[in-house]
Amino acid sequence: MLLAGDVNIRLDRTTDLNTVKFSELLVGYGLVQQVHDVTDDAGGIPDVVCTPGDLSAPAVDVVDFGISDHRMLSWTSNVHRPSPIYETRTSRPPHYVPR
Repeated sequence: MLLAGDVNIRLDRTTDLNTVKFSELLVGYGLVQQVHDVTDDAGGIPDVVCTPGDLSAPAVDVVDFGISDHRMLSWTSNVHRPSPIYETRTSRPPHYVPR
């Protein structure tokens, strides 16, 4: 699972009730917020990239193109789909009656 975007919660205000609730929600899902730099012209960190805590943390670049009051977030994650598990079963049709 990956959560990214503008959550409109100032995550730099660690004692704010909304920040506390959002942080508890992330912990409940095993996610870690990876953005640590200011992402908005007004200051603060309302934009997130949250990844599972058991994966290596991506380096998140915060880039200001000057066309918005928010910065662009750029990152690379190594996310791999698990290999499929195949199972072979042998059965007879339900209507089969041995003679």
